[in-house]
Amino acid sequence: MARPAKSDTEKRRVTSVRLSPVEHDALLSRASVSGLSLSEYLRLAGLHRPLPATVRAPVVAGASFELVEQLRRVGVNLNQLTRLSHIDAVHHAELASTLDDLRGVLALLMPPAGAGDTEH
Repeated sequence: MARPAKSDTEKRRVTSVRLSPVEHDALLSRASVSGLSLSEYLRLAGLHRPLPATVRAPVVAGASFELVEQLRRVGVNLNQLTRLSHIDAVHHAELASTLDDLRGVLALLMPPAGAGDTEH
């Protein structure tokens, strides 16, 4: 069965906003930290509605903001390279190597799932 059609008041309109790459990355980062899509983040912020508290925990308890921010930037760059690779249908060896390096760093920083759990 098909989903019921939305009323005119429920439908969303698409609005374009011109942003520099730096502005886009900053807003995308803020949205990500809030656990929201970029669209939802901009909608809530633009309508002066409360934004949710940060959803994601730090990578490691006590990790510096600078470390987390640098890892986020590496992730953004890796995502951009991956998108370009998919558009060009070309697999770059540097991309695979960078991904392996990043996985190694994350393995050092993030404890395995359940590592902090203790059974009593």
